[in-house]
Amino acid sequence: MLIGFLAGMVSGFFSAGGGLLLVPYLTSGVKMEEVRARATTIFCIFVMVFTSRMFLFWRKLH
Repeated sequence: MLIGFLAGMVSGFFSAGGGLLLVPYLTSGVKMEEVRARATTIFCIFVMVFTSRMFLFWRKLH
């Protein structure tokens, strides 16, 4: 949770993508394959975008 929080803070302050920080952490810190680390960050982005889209769609209906 701490790594995710720090990645979010740096991404917000410096307009860097979260993958810029999380992919190196997942490959070196967690010893995950690079392909799997990239897929994990893309999946997380997909969930966030899908959820945001659903809220926007719901808001336009009301």
